[in-house]
Amino acid sequence: MKNKSYTRTAYLSLIGLLVIALVGVGLLLSGAVFAKPNGGEAASASPFLEENANTQTGPAAYTAEAGGVWMQLSDLKVSSAQLSFKLCYEVPFESDWAADRMALIAGERELRDQYATMLLEGMTQVEGRSVQCTFNRFQLPAGISLASARIVIERIATSAPEQPDCEAAQQKLIQRGVPIRFTCQHGEYSFGFEVIEKPAEMSDLEARAVVSDAFHDVITGPWVFEVSMEQ
Repeated sequence: MKNKSYTRTAYLSLIGLLVIALVGVGLLLSGAVFAKPNGGEAASASPFLEENANTQTGPAAYTAEAGGVWMQLSDLKVSSAQLSFKLCYEVPFESDWAADRMALIAGERELRDQYATMLLEGMTQVEGRSVQCTFNRFQLPAGISLASARIVIERIATSAPEQPDCEAAQQKLIQRGVPIRFTCQHGEYSFGFEVIEKPAEMSDLEARAVVSDAFHDVITGPWVFEVSMEQ
């Protein structure tokens, strides 16, 4: 009887620990928004970059304007392996706008695929402007120098919906004078499309990229930030 009582007590204690752990994880996730409202306080350190004695910090902020969109790059930090920064930009409507094409150009080296982006929740205020923000990180290869460097944001875009509006996308191409026609295949848990007409000089891959862009909103830059730093 005594052993059963100990077993039951240990079992209930284990359940209690699991509940506490789950609540803690939930609170951590619900608080994982790094933007500060109204621009009154400095943003938290980038979640992408663990700061240490070798971390360098850039100027307070850089600004650029292209495609009718004002953009600010701030919280620039660089270590031997990573470069991180925050981007904030005005957008025509609230959505999940993020840079989907960017490059870090350092001297003769150009990094395009070695970056990650995290969308910050909701709109915020920067210099009196209502903006959407993201945290971004480039993974730096060994030996790269940022003594002469710039970050180029080629365009920002919303993500495509789970079930895109094919008719609206086709109409968008027609209005732009793009001679591409396609059909869509909708499944219960899937979506696909097939290009059935395109210019002869355009490859299948290029045609599919044009159609994919028609399913979401895109604003083209480029926004260029000179971010030369000593490492």
